[in-house]
Amino acid sequence: MLERRDEEFLIFVSPSWSKGFRLLRKFRNTGTRTFKDVMRLLRFVRDTWGYRGSLTVYTPAAPAANGLISVAQSFEHDRTEEQAA
Repeated sequence: MLERRDEEFLIFVSPSWSKGFRLLRKFRNTGTRTFKDVMRLLRFVRDTWGYRGSLTVYTPAAPAANGLISVAQSFEHDRTEEQAA
């Protein structure tokens, strides 16, 4: 998880079929799935997916967050280009 702005969180997953992290998107790829508070995000992960493992929350200033920020920016850039076409 990445805290993008004050009280806005993104989820990244590392699927077995792909290398690296993928940003969780909305249904039919209509946008990035964001959460306004961490408790809603946790309920989503625990209740919807049934995931009981550990979760890590990174702030944008954390060195480990650089790769996640790049993934998020590339998705936003790709989406902007799709809308322009």
